[in-house]
Amino acid sequence: MTVQDDDMNVDLASGIAAFEAKQFSRAVGLLSPLADTGDADAQYRMAIMAQNGLGMVKNELMAYKYMKAAAE
Repeated sequence: MTVQDDDMNVDLASGIAAFEAKQFSRAVGLLSPLADTGDADAQYRMAIMAQNGLGMVKNELMAYKYMKAAAE
């Protein structure tokens, strides 16, 4: 495991903690880059936030994209 992997794990854990604490704007900032690099946990949470307009403007197309990616 590299330092970069450790940083990503910390960001994922922090993003999930922010999501669970309903700090959605912070969660979006932490999880979005991870979701874009293919992390399924981050993609799933980004889909939920996009679908419901949590920490961002509601975006059903983005929600679909992230949910589909997380499922694959």
